[in-house]
Amino acid sequence: MSDVNEQSVADKDLALHAGTAASTKPSSTSADGSSTSNSALSAASASLPAKPTPVSKAPKVPTSEYDCFIVLDFEATCDDNKPASELLVTGATSEIIEFAWLCVAKTNFAILHEEQKFVKPVSTPLTPFCQNLTKITPDKLENAGTLVDAIDSLDTYITSEILDKGRTFCFVTHGAWDLRIQLPREAKEKGITLPSYLKEPILFDLKEEATKWIAHHSEVVLKSFSLERMCEAFAVSQVGQMHSGIDDAKTIVNIMKYLVAFAHPDVFTQATDPAQMLNMFKKEESRIVRISSLSFDITQPELEAFFASKQLVPKELVMLSGGANSNRPSGGGFAVFEKHADALAALELNGGLLGKRTIEVIPSSKASMEILKGKLSSFQ
Repeated sequence: MSDVNEQSVADKDLALHAGTAASTKPSSTSADGSSTSNSALSAASASLPAKPTPVSKAPKVPTSEYDCFIVLDFEATCDDNKPASELLVTGATSEIIEFAWLCVAKTNFAILHEEQKFVKPVSTPLTPFCQNLTKITPDKLENAGTLVDAIDSLDTYITSEILDKGRTFCFVTHGAWDLRIQLPREAKEKGITLPSYLKEPILFDLKEEATKWIAHHSEVVLKSFSLERMCEAFAVSQVGQMHSGIDDAKTIVNIMKYLVAFAHPDVFTQATDPAQMLNMFKKEESRIVRISSLSFDITQPELEAFFASKQLVPKELVMLSGGANSNRPSGGGFAVFEKHADALAALELNGGLLGKRTIEVIPSSKASMEILKGKLSSFQ
């Protein structure tokens, strides 16, 4: 999820989730996924198009090693695309105001538990733009809890219902913003100690998994990786209101269920493990980092200036296109350095600002670039 201040709100993958706020909705389903009381998922279950056709309309079980998924979606304070001097909220100051998540069974995608916590912002206002985007009004945040309250509620569930019962889980998000950028930055600023699984979250990024799926289906035209555009392309039901964290989380489940039904061996089978990825990066002495959340019209000089803030000079910068059937920029790419030490130093720029955008910088490798070589081109 990216910053609304930085990106067009027409597509969700171009927008920072702006806030929603707090209520808790417990479920009555056991964590083994044997039953579900969730009517929203049933009502909005995926409608499969004539082409392409899944292997079976019954949900396939992902071959990943986890027993369940925590599908998570945040909304945060934001402001319109104004000149920087006029912004009341930026990507560097935004605060989570809706902390929404679902626990989803691996076996049948049943929603075992759901929570939507409103979070009262401390340092930023709920702007008219944010209210219009999310339909959140100040009265909904007036008696909301803190970010610590929301994190503690998630931790209580994960500890008692998953970890203490010997089960395993990983996160599923729509983009990297929620867990790799916003939460770490805000927790650091507010002195919040995160549970270990939030410090280095193991996750499936829906955008990444959809990219892998598209590689098998060149006949499908996907205009962008926003939830709205994916629902259109896959003929999947979109749940509730756009820019509502809890509704978007349910939409993520619908899209996930659809993609998994094709049983592609590389889709929702290997979650990203940051600790493992960093260890491999160091072991291989990789000189490559992946960058994302860039503007579509980013230029090479602008990227060079971004890395120059750390006295780093990339040997090569390459842009990643948006999909197997699109030459449109994806908002991401790779930076290749002369030395491993420079690539390692570049990782410190993760969460840094480029203009109004909060940029993700993560470890990568030659192998990753090789897999995507057909989608790579030069920045202007």
